[in-house]
Amino acid sequence: MERCLPDSFFRQSRHGSSSSIRYRLDSASPADTVNRLDTKPILMPRTPALLAILLLISAYFPILSHSQIDQTVTAIVDRFNHIEENLSSMKHIAADASHADSDALIGMVEIWLEDGNIAKVRNEHKSSDSLSIQEFWLDGNLPAFVFERTEWYGNQDGSVNISEYRYYLNGGRVIREMSRSDIRQQGQELDISQVAHQTNDEFEGDYGKSLYDDKDMQIEQILDVAQAFTTRDSSSPDLLTLPYRLLLTTLSPDNRLAFAWGIDGVPQPDWKQWEEKKYEYLDTLGEAPYQVHLVSVATGESLGRLESEFEPGGRPYFWAKWAEDSSLVVTGSDYRWATGSAHLYGVGNGGVALAGDLGTALSRMAIQILKEKDHPYALDAVEAAGFLDVRSVTPGGLLDIGYAIESKFEGPRRNAHLDLKLQTDFDKGTFQLLSAELPDYEPVPTSWEKLKTLLTTSAAEWLNAPPILPDYLQIETFHEDGILYLFNQFGSAIDPDIVEILIRQPLFLDGPHYPGGLVTQSQFEFGHYDPSAVRTVAREFQKLLTPEMVETTRTLYDEKFRSMAHHFQESLLYWHSNPEELERQKTVYLKHLEEQTLPEFYYLLDGNLAEGLMNNYSDDWTEQSCYLTGLRFWLRRSCDGSFPEFADLLQDVIAVYDPNYYSARGIPDLRVDSWDEEEGEGMVEVIMTESGAIGVNHLTEFSLPGLRNALPGLEVREKEFFDEGGQYPAFAAFLGSTEVLTLIRFDSGDPLAFEARSSNIQLMNGVSTGDTFGHVFRNQHPLGLFNGLETDVGAVMVEAPDSERITLMFEPPPGTLVPNLELTIAEMKDFILKEMRWMP
Repeated sequence: MERCLPDSFFRQSRHGSSSSIRYRLDSASPADTVNRLDTKPILMPRTPALLAILLLISAYFPILSHSQIDQTVTAIVDRFNHIEENLSSMKHIAADASHADSDALIGMVEIWLEDGNIAKVRNEHKSSDSLSIQEFWLDGNLPAFVFERTEWYGNQDGSVNISEYRYYLNGGRVIREMSRSDIRQQGQELDISQVAHQTNDEFEGDYGKSLYDDKDMQIEQILDVAQAFTTRDSSSPDLLTLPYRLLLTTLSPDNRLAFAWGIDGVPQPDWKQWEEKKYEYLDTLGEAPYQVHLVSVATGESLGRLESEFEPGGRPYFWAKWAEDSSLVVTGSDYRWATGSAHLYGVGNGGVALAGDLGTALSRMAIQILKEKDHPYALDAVEAAGFLDVRSVTPGGLLDIGYAIESKFEGPRRNAHLDLKLQTDFDKGTFQLLSAELPDYEPVPTSWEKLKTLLTTSAAEWLNAPPILPDYLQIETFHEDGILYLFNQFGSAIDPDIVEILIRQPLFLDGPHYPGGLVTQSQFEFGHYDPSAVRTVAREFQKLLTPEMVETTRTLYDEKFRSMAHHFQESLLYWHSNPEELERQKTVYLKHLEEQTLPEFYYLLDGNLAEGLMNNYSDDWTEQSCYLTGLRFWLRRSCDGSFPEFADLLQDVIAVYDPNYYSARGIPDLRVDSWDEEEGEGMVEVIMTESGAIGVNHLTEFSLPGLRNALPGLEVREKEFFDEGGQYPAFAAFLGSTEVLTLIRFDSGDPLAFEARSSNIQLMNGVSTGDTFGHVFRNQHPLGLFNGLETDVGAVMVEAPDSERITLMFEPPPGTLVPNLELTIAEMKDFILKEMRWMP
């Protein structure tokens, strides 16, 4: 609310330099004072009794009207005039704190004392390009009136940017303020005669204090320093002559002590040289480390040196937390990422003594606590690293501590916050844990078995009450289907962070995503998955999909995930069937990203391709959108190289939850090869299912270009193949020198009919070459045994379990005789699976 000040007014006059400014408050009306520029105090008659009554009322009763605010302002005016009138008779102390380190701009501090209490404080801080002045007139221990002036120099015309603030306070809350900013020539005054005044009517509300919130810490710090300097007298050495620079942010509660730093081996540093030519001055001192002392503020005497890391003006940053009686203090050094060290000291008898290494004790203690709480941070860490917040220290050594443990993401960790209470054992120099809490922590699965337990125990509940992400973490989506919708619905239980915890490695190699958050609206970059991480997820998740697990979670899959899985599979099929278009789209897309020219509505892909695909796909907008999301997802996966790994993962899920989907839709299995980096090329794994082998199926073009498109990463060559009936067209797919797959088209009259063979493969149910017949058919009997030319080597052909398209070739164990043609199943139990064949 804007009002004219009814009964008080500022005047200022400048005497000499800009650092000498005087102020008056009077109770004349604006009409009487607007043009008066005299500097003599106008003191209105106020009796001490009236002043006391007004201040008592303002301190203990709500002020709800402008008239009551005006009365309080009148009392403040009287207090101001009283102090100014009696300054010359008050005890005056001045200390130049310019060469003390502090977070506030503390410089030349002047204090006036009335009956042992601070009545007025003035702080003036100069720098090369600015001047800052704060003045406080106190009533009791609280500021009643505050004046601030800041001047910034450096304008080419010699002018000065000036900003002034004036505040009336009652009980620590602002009830009236004035402000003015202007550009003047140095030495000129600001005319404040027409400045409107903002009055706070909600005297008991938070708004009054919020007007001054950004200044509270600076006021408190300056007043703390002033209180500490009241212990100084004329015999105390000036701060400029001390061998240390006081850390005024570390003042003890009794204001007698503070920490200070010096330069080892330099009994009297040249502080002016230090400030003007820091590095050149240090070069003249050689390898001189810094040192930290506990000193008396009054005398500058050192009470003891600490073994503490310190570097002025940066990291490590030194801090101190005192017990209320100044008998104990915790000191610490904060680096960029964590508190590097923290120690508890006892202070007394004119000295300081180490009571315990708090930093080391807490680091080890925290890891044990996090392990007991099954917190992922403790998975790969021996010691914790984070910032300590020592909330309180009692004289008896009871510590209340907050420990913000922050991960630099060198592994699958999450940040943790611990609330701890410790009791100091002074005799042993150790700390006993009294209590430990992880506020707001919700446990997450830290192993695949724990994930399995979470899924099986929560599946039924999640049907109606999924673990929805908080609103501020949700990603905007416009339909209730698709990958982003599912992320919003289930992200509180399973998100990329948890995946990284499970696989013990980062999921992304590059991109805008960050630990704990996904960025999906970045115009010119996207998350690049690590293919090896996705491969690990696919492999481990496959192990979870036991019949019991599938049965327990099938309804959840059907109702929440089936639709999205089908849309993504259909979009995957489009790209698989149109590899040339995929390469073209990828080239255009990556060029747009590199040149930062990607159009805002590029979601339709280059040439509006997706618009036609969406319209042909479905008439339902939600289904169209999910299909489009899938097309763009697979395009990006083709760009970052994780296409085959995600294809494996998707089809693992569909194959176990929806086994009839492929045959019903005529969609081939799109699995591709992988190979064991430790074992080498010979360990290539070809996955064979009812839908095909690796990336080939009944829809694959049986030609060199067609097969090369279907088998990315493999070298495909033409070859001759002789079998029963003669010679047939064939191709061989190689990884290095290892033949991975043989492809033969027989003379069946059907151009899509061919056979895929491999001697190093596995089925979707986990059966692999090298398994015994007894293992493969441990729970069932084969439909029949038959022989062909393979009998020449003693081999027997058998239909694969639950398959109409795959046959298995078993050979007798090495060193055994070729069996007769009439084998029994019992005689076959030790035969070795050597080859698998797929036919459409």
